[in-house]
Amino acid sequence: MNQVFQHIATVSFQHEFFPESGFSGFEITVSPESERRFLNLQFHIKRYNTGFYIFSSSPELAVNEISPIHFHINFKDSFFWNYTDLKSTMQRNHVLFLDNSIDEKSPYFMGINTTFTSSQFIFLNKNDLKNVSKYVGAALQIKNSAGEIFPYPESLGYGSGFFEEGFFSTVSKSDFFPFYHINGNSFKTPDMILSFSPEILYHKTLNAKPLNYSLQFTAKKTFWKYILVDKVYENFQKLSVIDLTNTDVIFSKSEIQISPNIKATCFVSNQALSFCGEDNRRFQLVDQSNTTSKKSKIILKSLPLATAEMLHATENESEFDSSHIFI
Repeated sequence: MNQVFQHIATVSFQHEFFPESGFSGFEITVSPESERRFLNLQFHIKRYNTGFYIFSSSPELAVNEISPIHFHINFKDSFFWNYTDLKSTMQRNHVLFLDNSIDEKSPYFMGINTTFTSSQFIFLNKNDLKNVSKYVGAALQIKNSAGEIFPYPESLGYGSGFFEEGFFSTVSKSDFFPFYHINGNSFKTPDMILSFSPEILYHKTLNAKPLNYSLQFTAKKTFWKYILVDKVYENFQKLSVIDLTNTDVIFSKSEIQISPNIKATCFVSNQALSFCGEDNRRFQLVDQSNTTSKKSKIILKSLPLATAEMLHATENESEFDSSHIFI
């Protein structure tokens, strides 16, 4: 007999870097510890280009199921962190995390429309809890997403596998430290985790249309620096970079140290410009040495645009990074 699946939810990803084609550069798996629950609830996922669908053949099984289902997301593009407006340094021991059942005031709450920010990075703890001991301060208890409380002296030695994967936080009046715990049986460390409460999915779709979660990434902005390294440009006295697409971008001339003993002329944008994989902006290098002519001499008809590979990160995270474009 053929099963009939009810459409429960749609999760779609948008990214400013891909304004036309959409963001499809990710892989999705159900976490190993959620897989049995996922199958018992008769859930099913179907991937499409920029997201995935969640179906169920027996939605009523999720009525009182509060234990979450975790989806692990990995980004396929190694330059994803370069062109996405998130603190790239956070990814080393953190993971992006959203949960549809957490307090709506929490940065980790997944609403119908959610834009990713660096505040949604959460410390990723693997296996036993010794890794979080230096962060929890004087906390004597920890709490999981279901509200269950456990004593937390390190001497108890909770081993790998004692806790199921999920969101935890310290229980302390003076300190609050959230972290996400994952056990060593995960095949690959995820870049992002999306947690869904089956109960919430059921009740919010009861006698209604499927939920549509729209999750949006913002493109990173950088100051663009056109750096002249070819000796041929020394033959021109009044070089400038002009904007051909009327985006009001002005480039000012300056110098940049490219090695201990070498400086080069560069042109710096007056505003931070976003990365875009489908870019139609055009900039041109011209010379205005001829004072008798109103027209500028075109030196480079179309300058290369900044790409994620050209990112030059600043040490100060409160400042914009720059893109070094050598010509």
